[in-house]
Amino acid sequence: MKKHPRVILSLIIDSKRMIKRSKFKNYKYLGDPLNIIRIFNSKRVDEISIISCENYEKKDINIDFEFLEKISGEAFCPLTYSGGVRSLEDADKLFSIGFEKIGIRNLLHTNPEVIKQIAEKYGSQSVVIFIDYKELNNNEIEIYTSYNSFFKSTKSSILEFIKNAESYGAGEVVLQSILREGQSKGLDLDIIKEITNKTILPIISSCGMRDLSDARKAFSLGADGVMASKFFSLYGNCDGVLLTYPTYQDIEKL
Repeated sequence: MKKHPRVILSLIIDSKRMIKRSKFKNYKYLGDPLNIIRIFNSKRVDEISIISCENYEKKDINIDFEFLEKISGEAFCPLTYSGGVRSLEDADKLFSIGFEKIGIRNLLHTNPEVIKQIAEKYGSQSVVIFIDYKELNNNEIEIYTSYNSFFKSTKSSILEFIKNAESYGAGEVVLQSILREGQSKGLDLDIIKEITNKTILPIISSCGMRDLSDARKAFSLGADGVMASKFFSLYGNCDGVLLTYPTYQDIEKL
């Protein structure tokens, strides 16, 4: 029996505001996060990934659990949260207020044992590794481990990155192409084609989706899901705010 395709809504929050970024930089204000969640509830969204773009590595700030609990209280679908998770205790709090998965970036480099602790306590399916990368020339890439640090590598080494995540118990990977974010130029299908048949971890393709045929191509190449933000929140050449989500029937056709 065919599995229902995973089409994930990505919502980015910054200081209790919902925003949309472009190439991880410039942003457009979308509105109040709680109101936006309510609107997407009415559209029967399958799954939401909440991404906090606060610079936790640079700023001495902590996760706003009280606000996140309000978000989880409004949402009618499974939720993932990423941003500023530093410890098992952070994960405990997030799961206790209703989140089903925890997104990890910097911890894979600074303290991967925390990933192992979370996976052992809650299961591998609860840990999602976000890999934010920038395509360069000559098949080189930059993998960003936080907003302030990155290392240069090659596309093929993304697989090594994934294998490392798998060894610590991660159960899913989101590949985010920085230069495609907010550009509506298409998902990075090349990296999906290269990676998906070399790992057992589910791969989610994110950034750049322009239409549902783009998602269909990613699924045909082995992606377990697609994630998008602009495609579901902005419309037209002037990027007017228009919140939308495909019907269950349209997703089934993917």
